[in-house]
Amino acid sequence: MNDHTSTLVDSPRYCDFCDTTKTEAKYDGATSMGPWAYMCEQHYSQYGEGLGLGLGQRLIVKTICKDCNHEKPTPDPFGILDVNPDGTVDCPTCVEP
Repeated sequence: MNDHTSTLVDSPRYCDFCDTTKTEAKYDGATSMGPWAYMCEQHYSQYGEGLGLGLGQRLIVKTICKDCNHEKPTPDPFGILDVNPDGTVDCPTCVEP
């Protein structure tokens, strides 16, 4: 995350452009209209100005591992974590043998 293109958030954010639905935002960034906004994939491709310092960040929601109780980023870059409906994750690397 040193390249300033992504950031961890404690809870999901919702797209500022999707008025009638609660669509999860994947980006927080500058828009072609000027102000910053939370944006879903569709609206980021339409209005987003890019990723990086002063442009925007991809949002990564933190979750809690149900086995070790530690925070884990979602989506998991290694593809080994499954997110449960309660927001916890199954983390096979933390389970005691």
